[in-house]
Amino acid sequence: MRAAPLLGALLALALGAPAWSQIAVEIVTLPAPAGLARLLRPAWVTQPPLVILLPEAAGDDGRDEAYAETLLGHGMATLTLGLGEDDETHGTGLDAATRPGTPAAARGWARDAGFATTGIAMVGFGHGGRRALAEAAGEPVAALYPRCHDLPLPPAGPVLILQGARDAGGCEAMPARPEILLRLLPDTGHGWDVPAGSRPGAPALLPDPAGPGRMAAFHDPEATGMAAALLAEWLSQRLRGP
Repeated sequence: MRAAPLLGALLALALGAPAWSQIAVEIVTLPAPAGLARLLRPAWVTQPPLVILLPEAAGDDGRDEAYAETLLGHGMATLTLGLGEDDETHGTGLDAATRPGTPAAARGWARDAGFATTGIAMVGFGHGGRRALAEAAGEPVAALYPRCHDLPLPPAGPVLILQGARDAGGCEAMPARPEILLRLLPDTGHGWDVPAGSRPGAPALLPDPAGPGRMAAFHDPEATGMAAALLAEWLSQRLRGP
């Protein structure tokens, strides 16, 4: 079970950073196939909106941190999936965020936990973004670097696609609908928010969201900050509390 080390790391972070001292941290168990998730809630907001974060098939690897920090600063809670399993969620695995049925399970848990239906959004990374788009239920949905080829766009509801301009193939064919916003990050490739590895400048190899194989991704703090700011601004205009 990964909950204890994750919670310990977050508590250590809270002790070392005054801003995090006002963040409520909880590891929660979601219905199958979603599994364990990390809930961060801004303590100064009584009933915050909730942004559900769906990582790629490898599970939570820290890519959500920059976005969670920015969203929390805008008064939104975050729920990051892909933490693995415990005795109650056996069989969910780290790839839970990309499995069919996970968005619905997370959405249902959020409603049962008291979050308003009008205050729930879904955000996914790579394959997680495609899963969020494919199973959207009218809530705001954002997909980070899902690649534009054969995107499973929902029939209705607000959609934000953040894609690197260096990997914009197929984006020109995206339907022209007023509720769909495509933003290309300039001079940016795939997976800009991948954590820095042990070898500076060396790429990480991430799964290709649009097909088999893998794609090189380089740690890009500037693009990550830009994407986090765009995401927070877009969501803050679309989420409402109870």
